[in-house]
Amino acid sequence: MRQINNNIIKNKAKQGNTFVFMALAAFVCIFFSVNSANGKKIGLSSTSMEIEEGKSQVLKANKKVKWSIKKGKDYIALKKIKEKSVKVYGKKAGKATVQAKFNGKTYTCSVNVLEVPSDDNSTTKNDVVDKEWKAVADFGSELLKNTWKKDENIMISPVSVFNALVMAANGASGETLAQFEEVFGISLNESNNYFKSYNASLPSGDKYKLDVANSIWIRNSFNVEQDFLQKNKEIFDAEVQQTEFNNKTVSDINNWVKENTDGMIPEIINQISPNAHMYLINALAFDAEWKKVYNKDEIIDNIFTKESGETDNVPFMYSNENTYIEDDNTTGFVKYYADSKYAFVALLPKEGIKMKDYIKTLNGKKLRTLFDNKIDVKVNASIPKFKSEYSTSLRETLQKMGLIDAFNTLKADFSGMGIPDSGSGLCIADVLHKTFIEVDEKGTKAGAVTGIVMETTGVVEIKTVHLDRPFVYMLVDCDSWIPAFLGMVQSL
Repeated sequence: MRQINNNIIKNKAKQGNTFVFMALAAFVCIFFSVNSANGKKIGLSSTSMEIEEGKSQVLKANKKVKWSIKKGKDYIALKKIKEKSVKVYGKKAGKATVQAKFNGKTYTCSVNVLEVPSDDNSTTKNDVVDKEWKAVADFGSELLKNTWKKDENIMISPVSVFNALVMAANGASGETLAQFEEVFGISLNESNNYFKSYNASLPSGDKYKLDVANSIWIRNSFNVEQDFLQKNKEIFDAEVQQTEFNNKTVSDINNWVKENTDGMIPEIINQISPNAHMYLINALAFDAEWKKVYNKDEIIDNIFTKESGETDNVPFMYSNENTYIEDDNTTGFVKYYADSKYAFVALLPKEGIKMKDYIKTLNGKKLRTLFDNKIDVKVNASIPKFKSEYSTSLRETLQKMGLIDAFNTLKADFSGMGIPDSGSGLCIADVLHKTFIEVDEKGTKAGAVTGIVMETTGVVEIKTVHLDRPFVYMLVDCDSWIPAFLGMVQSL
C-alpha cells in the first residue's frame, strides 16, 4: 500500500512539474511574442517594398502609430487610411523611407519606387483614369493661361468646353480630328468613354448637385448624319432639335440654356447667322451648401489687395478648415460642401509671385500633386464673398492651343456630321463660353455654358491662408477631383 501511495505522489509531482513547465513555456512564448510585436521585424506589415510609379501599396502596423515620411518626399506620398494603416503612393522613381512612431520608438519601411519602362504596353484601369484626368486638367490649365487678363476675374469650365468639343469631334475626320485629339491630349475614343462615365457619376443630393446637359440644334435643311447624332445621344445624352433657324429658335436655345443653368446664364446667342447649320451646346449647373454654413459673426469686412496695390474693403468669411495644400509656390486649402461630395479648392500664390507667372506653372501634373499631397492640419482660412460673370469667345484661344483646321473654311473636315444642301462643308465659326459664380455664407452657385457654332465653309501646426489678394480657385467633385470649374479672383 505504501508503495502504491509513493507511486501516486511521484506521478502527481511529475504532472505538477509538467504543468509548471508548460505554463512557464507559455509565459515565455507570450513574453517574446508581445515584445516581438513591438519589434522592427513585425511591427509593420513590411520593412521594405517596391512600388511602380503611379501605383500604391498599403502599409499596416499592429498598433496605432504616427505615420510620416522620413526621407524621399519627392518620390512618395502618404495617404492615411486608418490609424494603423497608410497608403504609400509612388510619385516618381527613387528611394524613400516611411516611419511609424509608437511610444517613443521608431519603426521604418524602405520604399523603392520603380520607373515604369516606356515600352511597357500593359496599363491598368487606374493608369487610364490618371491619363484622362491629366488630359482634362492640362486642357483646363491651358484655357486659363490663354484667357488671363490683368486684374480681371476669369472663370472657365474645362468640363463644359471639353464636353462640347468632343461632341463636335465625333463628326470630324482626317487632320481635323487629329488636331482635336492633339488638343485633348487623349484619343477621341478615350474622351468619349471618360466623359460618358464622368457625366453619369456626379453625385446629387438635397444640398448639392452638379448637373450636366448637352443639346444639338440643327437647321431643318441640313442633311445630318444619323451615326453622328446617335453617337452623341448614347455618349452625351444629347437632346436633338431639328428646326427652322429663326427668331423662335434663338429663344428656344436661350430658354434651354437658362433652364439647364438654373437661370444663372439666361442666354448664349442673340441671333442666328444665315450660314449657321448647327449648334452644339453644353450646360453645367452647380449648387451646393457648405458643410458648415457661416454664422453672422464669422463674416467680417477686411481688405482685399490687388496686384497693383489698390485695395477694396469687402466682406470676408472666416473659418477653421482641416485640409491644407502647399508646394514651392502655393499655399491653399480645401473647403468641403455638404456630405463632402464636392469641394472648393483655393490656391494662393506665395508672396511676391504674380498671377501671370503663377498660372504658367499650372498643369495636370501640378494639380494632381497638390491633391495627392494635401494634408490634414488645422487651417485658419478666409474667403471673400464674391459674385462673378464671365463671357468670352474661345476661338483664338483654341487656335493657339493647336485646334486650327476646325476653324478654317478650306481645311475643316466635319464630313461625319453631314453635308449642307449647298454641297459645301462645315467649319466651326466660334466657340462661345459663359460662366457665373456666386460664393457666400450659405454655399456656392455656379453655371457654365459652351456653344459651338457650326457654319458652312464658303506638420502639427495651424496654417493660415487668407484669400486677401489675387487667388485661383476650383470647384471639384471629391471622387475624381476634376476641376469642373477653374477660375481666378484678381479684383473685388
